[in-house]
Amino acid sequence: MKVLLDNNVWVAGLIARGACTDLIDHCLSAHQLVVSDWILEEVKEKLLTKFKYAPERVKEVESWMLEICDFFQLVGIPPEISRDADDNYVLLSAKQAQVVCLVSGDKDLLILEKFENIPIINPSGFWALED
Repeated sequence: MKVLLDNNVWVAGLIARGACTDLIDHCLSAHQLVVSDWILEEVKEKLLTKFKYAPERVKEVESWMLEICDFFQLVGIPPEISRDADDNYVLLSAKQAQVVCLVSGDKDLLILEKFENIPIINPSGFWALED
């Protein structure tokens, strides 16, 4: 199935070995990961500014993500649904990619539960979907 991971899932999976890392690994072997230009830029910015990754390391992460994911450019104006305006770009990404689910740890997205018939689930909820 086609899956979109929110930038917070990618960052968590990259900075610490845990549930998000396992989720990324599983999706790489069993599903189709997609990433929008907006999500990729958010991942890069967080790694650089919040987690002080070296620019060279961020470039490596970017190259890796482009290699393992189906990359696409967002088009259009995001819906005004989430309390956090940035999250609307994640929703637009999910819609444009026509994913089966959106995996996020963001409470502002999770509270919506669904967008355009796309379930919004947390990483642990993804495993329940797999059963």
